Amino acid sequence: DRARMDEALRRVRKALAEKLSASAQAPREVVTILANDDFDIASPILLNSNILEDEDLMEIVRQRTISHRLAIAMRRSLSYRVCDELVATQSTDVIKALLENHGARISAATMTYLVDQSEAQDAYHEPLLRRTDLPQDLAKRMYYWVSAALRQFIVDNFSIDPIELDLTLGPIAQKAAH
Repeated sequence: DRARMDEALRRVRKALAEKLSASAQAPREVVTILANDDFDIASPILLNSNILEDEDLMEIVRQRTISHRLAIAMRRSLSYRVCDELVATQSTDVIKALLENHGARISAATMTYLVDQSEAQDAYHEPLLRRTDLPQDLAKRMYYWVSAALRQFIVDNFSIDPIELDLTLGPIAQKAAH
């Protein structure tokens, strides 16, 4: 019967994906096929396989589901190129997962873009500020639109003078009020 055969094949693909996700010698073609499969089959490969190259990951980000993108965003390490591809999806959940991944190498230009986006996207505030690679000038810029608790986090974790920030913030607030 066709349904039982399909289910058996699915179980085989899933077991193969789990086995090959940890293998450094797995055939790249097979790993790539499994990475593009349904998410429950693809997830161990997407999260763990070192066989996948940037081009493979970027193609999956462009062609597959949000679940595939989230798994890629959570990989142990990510290159600048793959990070840029994930940010290009404009998916808040994917970008938040990427920002929370400290193994993701985010370029200076992309980091600046995400800080600018954070003015309207509260979900990015804390993950951005908790990144060890967030430059001080970008943290300082965020001071003006984050919550009071995160302002205190900025003052505590970046070499920024809170009095200087408050002196700058005062005239901006007065201008906004009029």
